[in-house]
Amino acid sequence: MPRRGIREIRERIRTKNYELTGHAEEEREDDDLAIADLEKAMLAGRVEKTLTGDPRGNRYVVRGKTPDSRDVGVVCRFLVSGKLRIITVYLLTED
Repeated sequence: MPRRGIREIRERIRTKNYELTGHAEEEREDDDLAIADLEKAMLAGRVEKTLTGDPRGNRYVVRGKTPDSRDVGVVCRFLVSGKLRIITVYLLTED
């Protein structure tokens, strides 16, 4: 499988070729994040880490900011179909 990164992630977000898992939807709602917040964070964000070793394929940890400057983390992967699956979403907080 070809190497993928932020450009392909952004393309899937721009073309709405992505899906959220039930878990990602729950976390998004719990953190009071709109779909637009999530999309903006992914379009302007960067891949912070690539998690390898999963037989289903690499997972990408994307970090970005919402329009109101909240830091958001997103874990996603590409499906065999090419669609992007958003596995989880979370607000990053300072400890």
